[in-house]
Amino acid sequence: MKPFRLHSSFSFVLTASVAALILASCGGSGASGHAKPIVGGDVPLVTPTAVPDGVARLVPADAPVTVYIHDPDKLLAAVRDLARQIQPGSEAMLSADTLLSQTPFDLRARELDLSQPLAVVVGPEGPMHAVVAAADDPTDLADSKDSTAGRYAALAMPGRSAPKAGDASKALQALPSTKGAGLTVRIDLGQFRDQIEQGEQAFHQMAESQPAGGLILEVYQPLFDFCKRGGVIDLMLEFEGDAIQLSAVMDVGIAPPASVPGRPTVYELLTRVPTSGDNALVFAFGPVMSQFSQLFDVEKLMTGAFAPGEAASELPAEFNQAMKDYVAAVAEAYAVMDGGGAGTFALGDGGMEGAWAMTVSEPARAAAAVDKMAKAAGRMGFVDDVQHEAVEAGSARFDFVDAKWDAKKLIAMSGNQVPPGVPDMDEMMQAVYGERLRLAFGQADDIVLATVGLPASGLVGVAAAAQAGGQDHGAAARLLAEVPGEQLILFAHLDLLAMLRPMARAMADRMGPVPALPEGRVPMTMSIGCTGTRYRFNLGFDVAAMAKIGR
Repeated sequence: MKPFRLHSSFSFVLTASVAALILASCGGSGASGHAKPIVGGDVPLVTPTAVPDGVARLVPADAPVTVYIHDPDKLLAAVRDLARQIQPGSEAMLSADTLLSQTPFDLRARELDLSQPLAVVVGPEGPMHAVVAAADDPTDLADSKDSTAGRYAALAMPGRSAPKAGDASKALQALPSTKGAGLTVRIDLGQFRDQIEQGEQAFHQMAESQPAGGLILEVYQPLFDFCKRGGVIDLMLEFEGDAIQLSAVMDVGIAPPASVPGRPTVYELLTRVPTSGDNALVFAFGPVMSQFSQLFDVEKLMTGAFAPGEAASELPAEFNQAMKDYVAAVAEAYAVMDGGGAGTFALGDGGMEGAWAMTVSEPARAAAAVDKMAKAAGRMGFVDDVQHEAVEAGSARFDFVDAKWDAKKLIAMSGNQVPPGVPDMDEMMQAVYGERLRLAFGQADDIVLATVGLPASGLVGVAAAAQAGGQDHGAAARLLAEVPGEQLILFAHLDLLAMLRPMARAMADRMGPVPALPEGRVPMTMSIGCTGTRYRFNLGFDVAAMAKIGR
């Protein structure tokens, strides 16, 4: 027997198999409620800020990077509060005098007005080329009279020239505003083409040395192509109370597919998905899955990831054929996902449970694709004892799949052996997904339903909620409606503690006592919205709650 090697291809089939199955069937169950209809799409992607004329005239139009802070005093106060919550006492090191004394501009000795906007220019001459700041008498700050504009002065790094006042800078036009205390960083990618091409070349050399190098390049090359195209990226950091939000805004040049008229919106779909006691994850997405199959060759990506090149000869022909059948079914499922979707996951002692409602162009074709995926997974050795059952749940009909985890069989098929000390993979899968893999795919009225982790008896409640609607997902539903942009691409609202607690219990059962987790919730929200070809990516989390986990 050869020694066990958990290489990238093996990891991929474990991850991709579960991920793709879940993409076609995801989860939640529990009590129902009643919610007011929510409607999204009316929140602007960005709101431009009014940059003072003095700042705009002193920031060079060709600045590769510009950092704009609307209220430095407010931002410093927010950073101090964050430091205090993470490590009490550390905020003492973040006074204005202490920070300014560490700059190369001798700012502490100058009478700056930190209640007014401030800009840091990272110019062609190097990092922190200049600072544009306000003062009652800016001529006392400037190195020359040409470096002032109104109440503002441009202060250059020692040995470098200060930007001279000119026309309002194009680098600051339509700069997004920030809520609360925050800052915006504008990056002109066109001025970094040489560095991007150098990084691309180094990445190619690294990828070519990996077994799945072709797959790596297939996935990441579009990112390099996008960066080389040039354009502007705005990065934003916002503090509001105990919450932090990180955002990126850019024009990606691709508009998402439009929603099909007359179909349920993603906001309506969420009200037709059952709630659960601890919605560890509430998610939603627009009609983008079918476009994924247009942008990427799904079969090429997945087959190239597992046992590429000569490594494929190490595996039985039965396995390789099952893998091909599996990824072909995944590609077929993606091709008919032309509508939006919404769902929930809950994690409990029995593993993951969840439900998903979505619209697809051909429900029967989608159901057949999921059936093919389950059968192919059983032939790969990833699961065993695959059982299929048709379940009637009210007026809805489900194809129900129940299978046993059998990762050991997959390892044995590849001629490997598991050395002592490596966690039992079947136990790991059972701890997350339950003792058996349970999937269901069905239809209720005008929507398609999928579940994971639920027994056949739980499908009745899923169908009833889908037909009645009115499910209340609380804060998650409100945040979904507030995603900026005219179209929703992706949304996820999760509670880190709700996800960690069952994992910690499973670890304690197998490994002994683990550190106690705090009470309460630790929410995190991720979203992508767009208007036309311009996209906004958001990540928000509660700093005070998250800081408790590390204590």
